[in-house]
Amino acid sequence: MTPTVLTSSLHIGPSRSIKFYLLGSHSDRALPLIYLHGAPSCGLEALPLHAAAATAGVRIISFDRPGWGDTPPDPSITYESFSRDYVAALADHLRLPRFVVAGTSGGSRLALAVGRFLPDRTLRVVQIGSTGPYHGPWLSAYYRPLPSGWGATVLDPLTRALLRLDRAAASAIAPPLRWISARLAPTATGSGEVDDDDDDDHEPVALDPATLQPVQDGRPAPAAPDQQRLPLFARLALPLIFAPPDVAAIRALADRGELAPFLASAATATRQGPLCGTLADAVLQCARPAAQFDVRDLSPRVGVLLLHGAADVNCPVASCAESFRDVVYRGGSGGVGGEGVEVRVYEGEGHISVLLNRAEELVAAVKESVEGMRW
Repeated sequence: MTPTVLTSSLHIGPSRSIKFYLLGSHSDRALPLIYLHGAPSCGLEALPLHAAAATAGVRIISFDRPGWGDTPPDPSITYESFSRDYVAALADHLRLPRFVVAGTSGGSRLALAVGRFLPDRTLRVVQIGSTGPYHGPWLSAYYRPLPSGWGATVLDPLTRALLRLDRAAASAIAPPLRWISARLAPTATGSGEVDDDDDDDHEPVALDPATLQPVQDGRPAPAAPDQQRLPLFARLALPLIFAPPDVAAIRALADRGELAPFLASAATATRQGPLCGTLADAVLQCARPAAQFDVRDLSPRVGVLLLHGAADVNCPVASCAESFRDVVYRGGSGGVGGEGVEVRVYEGEGHISVLLNRAEELVAAVKESVEGMRW
């Protein structure tokens, strides 16, 4: 039987807290994996890995990044403070001396940052549907054209236009972004009020992984009927944004009556407002140059595992693998991207479907990458 999902929150300072989820195995001996979601999303994004992780003995700790879900935005955040004040604090709270850190899509560079700033605690950096180890906020150093198709026709010109903004432009818009984020921070806790009880963290609440409803007396409440249907807007928009394998995977969830967690994750992501998380990420990526980091500064002890769908049009695998070509570490298993970088490509999978359809393989790849290590 698949275990329940546990959810709780951790206070890390005045008006600052982390909403987190415990998925997969709940054993203290399980391999700990800290999961950093993409955007727009929240910590519930890791749900497709829950059953596979429970079977494989992997303990997933996923949390809402600042500005997303129920974690308030942090207007002073940097890559280093995210690693130390959020990831390290959560690991300390859960008594995890060492862990794997995985980032998907928009969370992938944050995972690299954790490997950079917490090298003694990071077993491996995993990238799922990675944006690549880009330098600067606009991906200009490593951008590659999208594959041909309708999505590329629409997205390519827009992306190219954004790429014309250089670091100077990013630095120029950083102050107003921080100001806006600071205005949001005092009230953006999901409920519209700040919980100032910093001394008492909430007891974990058990959720049914199939419906995300609380479990009481061993029985979860049923999902509402509207949580089993894909909204009309989503049905129209998905083919314009994602590759056919992604659309097919999401529609398959609906056909199997397993759509509730997917829709709940989407709704939770923007609970603080439709732009709150986006602004929070923009503050981070438009930080002053001194607050950025070079992925080539990762410790040689920290290897990188790239897991990517071959049909991904949102973060094309060719662009991602190519962007790692200059990243060379001492030691490691070697791979397409360079010494210490291993790349695994999954044929027929897109940006989302690789997570929905290949959960067992992704979890197995992570465990294999840390074989022989102690945590």
